[in-house]
Amino acid sequence: MENALKQNHQEGSVFRNRCPKCGETPIFKGFYSMNAKCSACGNVYEKESGYFMGAMMAAYFLGIVAIVPTLVLCIFALQLELPTALIIAGLQLVVFQPILFRYSRIIWINIEHKLSQKA
Repeated sequence: MENALKQNHQEGSVFRNRCPKCGETPIFKGFYSMNAKCSACGNVYEKESGYFMGAMMAAYFLGIVAIVPTLVLCIFALQLELPTALIIAGLQLVVFQPILFRYSRIIWINIEHKLSQKA
């Protein structure tokens, strides 16, 4: 039963902005500022300089997932020209960039935690 509860809080830690190890404290203390480590279990979030380079890949993936439906909708459903659709998609990325920044880091911390458990 305890294993199932631990697995459950780890799965939801991305959406709840919680430590992937214990699920207790938030990773971000503000919209852009992160806690250095978990105050409950001591899990360090930024392991070394350049640690979040992998989070850039997550941000890229999330950005693509966000703009492809917009482009398809603009081009095929609304019959807009490509430059107009690209401008709309670009504006969408600018608006959603703070969210992409935050969740790409949370996703990267969770991926690293899962991989370090298996090693």
